[in-house]
Amino acid sequence: GTAEALVAGEVEGETWRVGESGPQCETPPQVLSVADATRIAEMALAVERALGEPQDIEWVLDATGELLLLQARPI
Repeated sequence: GTAEALVAGEVEGETWRVGESGPQCETPPQVLSVADATRIAEMALAVERALGEPQDIEWVLDATGELLLLQARPI
């Protein structure tokens, strides 16, 4: 899938910034939609709140579009 190509350095990742004005992709979007970026940002904030400090999270969108948290670790 796309994750393998990203890890192998065959494709460039997307850079999203999500703030009060909404999500903005700073690179050409390839995979994520604005709605996906928003859901990921909401998940990141929820994990940060639950664990009490900013986290580096790993996530996946499954075949049905469900967002799943794989792991989190402190930044």
